Amino acid sequence: MQTLETQEVQLVVPLHQKRAKSRRFSLQEPFKEPPEPVRTVKNIVAQALAYRDYLAKHPKDTYEQTGQHFGVSRVRISQLMTMVNRLPAALIDKLKDCEDPGVLRNFSGKRLMRIVKTRQKS
Repeated sequence: MQTLETQEVQLVVPLHQKRAKSRRFSLQEPFKEPPEPVRTVKNIVAQALAYRDYLAKHPKDTYEQTGQHFGVSRVRISQLMTMVNRLPAALIDKLKDCEDPGVLRNFSGKRLMRIVKTRQKS
């Protein structure tokens, strides 16, 4: 007569988990870490000058058509045209060829618009 005995077996496997909106588990390879986003600093003045040059070469084009050409909105073209027309010429000359990320971060679009508004009040 045979008796049945219960045996306990433990299986050791690597379990990888990832927390996001919900927990995810993997028994195979660990989850890859997402790459760090690369933040590029744009030269707003150089963009504005490119838009201004395009409008000078194509005087019949509207801001809407210029925006479609560059892949931006009409409002953005209008903002940058206002900015480039009201900024001091010395500042435009300094920033148009600038590639230093520190300087470009310092003179972001928001800060340049504040300068324009300050000049407009005085």
